[in-house]
Amino acid sequence: MSRWWKRLRRRDRMDEQLDKEMRFHLDQHTADLIAQGYSREEARRQARLALGGEDQVKEDCRDARGTRLLLASIGIYGVLAYLTSQRVPEIGVRMALGADAGDVMWLVLRQILAMILGGVGVGFAAALAAASLLQRLVAGMQPTEPATFALMVSVLVAAATGASFVPAHRASRIDPVRALRQE
Repeated sequence: MSRWWKRLRRRDRMDEQLDKEMRFHLDQHTADLIAQGYSREEARRQARLALGGEDQVKEDCRDARGTRLLLASIGIYGVLAYLTSQRVPEIGVRMALGADAGDVMWLVLRQILAMILGGVGVGFAAALAAASLLQRLVAGMQPTEPATFALMVSVLVAAATGASFVPAHRASRIDPVRALRQE
C-alpha cells in the first residue's frame, strides 16, 4: 500500500512541475506579447491560444512519457534481434563443433548484457549532462530527480534484458546445417 502512495505522490510532483513549467511558458509568451504592444489581457489571451488548452497539453505530456519508453524498448529489441541474426553463421559453427543450446544462449546473453550496461553508462552520463544544461537554460526546472532516472534506467534495462532473451533463445535453437548454409 505504501508503494501506491509513493507513486501517487511522485505523479503529483510531476504534475506540479508540469504546472510550473506551463505557467513559466505562459508568462514568458505573455511578456513577449506585451513587449510587442499588446495589452496585458490581450497578451494573456493570445498566449493561452498559442500554447493550447492546459488540460490538453498536460494529457499530451503524460501520453508522451509512456510512448517514448515504449518506442525505446521496441528499438532496443530490434537492434538486439538484428545483431544476433548477423551472428547466425558463427553460432552454427559453434553448435556444429559441439556447443550445446545453453552455452550458446549464455554466450549471446552475456554479450548483449555487456552492450546494455555500456549503453546505460553512456546514456546516464549524457542524461546528466543534458539535465545540467536544461537547468541552466530553463528557470526552475528540476530534471535530475533520482526517482525518475532510476525508473527509466530500470525499465529500459528490463526491456533490453527481456528483449535479449528472444534472440538468444532463437540462436540456441539454430540447426547447425542450416546456419552454415545461410552464409
